Amino acid sequence: MPSGCARTPKRPRGPNATRLFLKIDHVWCVVDVDDHTTLETALHLARRNGVHLAVSNPCFEIWLRWHHQNFTSRTNRFDLPKKLDSHIPGYSRRKAIPGDFPFEDDYENARERALGCDPEHDKPCRRGQNPSSNAWLAVEAIRGEGRKR
Repeated sequence: MPSGCARTPKRPRGPNATRLFLKIDHVWCVVDVDDHTTLETALHLARRNGVHLAVSNPCFEIWLRWHHQNFTSRTNRFDLPKKLDSHIPGYSRRKAIPGDFPFEDDYENARERALGCDPEHDKPCRRGQNPSSNAWLAVEAIRGEGRKR
């Protein structure tokens, strides 16, 4: 149920709770469209609570696939993992991303492919068309915070 991830983030507890909470710059949640009937509720809750949702349609695997090749046809959450097997052997069985996955090397290609499929999918808390993903927004946020430190 994706709406649970969009509720107000829990505050840390303990002796350093205030200091830890003040260090939170962003709260991101990466979700799939799949067949979730509660996605619209999750999007609404996220907007209301300041949580950034990165939404992949139909599923996160489209973002992984775009690291290897362009793909613009409508698809589903059952076929995409199988299509990744040629790039990530055994992915459809394990759904495990190997440590040597080329996130950095192929990031720009994946981002451009995502924007090519849905140029309007450039903000968090938005459901894009099939296929689409704005997971790159979470990557950009992480990269930006890393550069600040």
